[in-house]
Amino acid sequence: PLINAREEYDRPDIRLPRAQSALLDAVCEKNPNTVLYLVTGYPYSITEEREKAGAVLCSTHLGPCLGHVAAETLFGENNPAGRTPTTWYRSIRDLPALDDYDIMKNRTTYLYFDGKPLYPFGYGLSYTTFEQTLDSVEVGEDTVTVTVTVTNTGSVAGKDVVQVYFNPPYTDGGIEKASANLVTFGKTDSIEPGASQTLTLTFNTEDMASFDSKDKGCYVLEEGDYIISINEDSHTVLDLSLIHISE
Repeated sequence: PLINAREEYDRPDIRLPRAQSALLDAVCEKNPNTVLYLVTGYPYSITEEREKAGAVLCSTHLGPCLGHVAAETLFGENNPAGRTPTTWYRSIRDLPALDDYDIMKNRTTYLYFDGKPLYPFGYGLSYTTFEQTLDSVEVGEDTVTVTVTVTNTGSVAGKDVVQVYFNPPYTDGGIEKASANLVTFGKTDSIEPGASQTLTLTFNTEDMASFDSKDKGCYVLEEGDYIISINEDSHTVLDLSLIHISE
């Protein structure tokens, strides 16, 4: 907290502190098979550092088990299935001033950012690979139910995360809309290589409302065609379907 950020003290930049970046340089010079392990509650701009390190592992502050979890993950005893809960930007130049919170105007957060992030919202890797198939999307009176089949196409057992997004209709209502909106998600159980698991996720149609900041000052669920997609992350669509929502 004396180096980075703490209560009443903001980070001057989103890069690693110079001493930590220099330490990584020195270690990688001696051994290129070095893993950069970040223990942090916020993202960093590690554009250069990730090219120097053999791999990057990131976690939040895991308490007394942090060392055990990190070691088990590095040695392959734990297959990671975490996802980034924020957008990782390439530079502080992608962000507005600290006291400017208008995410629509400034095109920030995964909802509105139209640049190329370092790591997008919802990003995460595994020691295995998965294939997700959108089986069905059923619209009820007040809910939408999405069924997805996840198949482990790799060589070791692991868990995967199904992320369901929606794209609202672009009408003439004057409402500023995000291009990708996470509406629900779910994690599978551990899936053996070659095996599959089906997840059924349900959310309320009201969860697809967009905020009308110009006229009504509230969320509005507009009538029209909505795109429902399953994504690898906020920038990568795997499969999609079109549904219609009536008033």
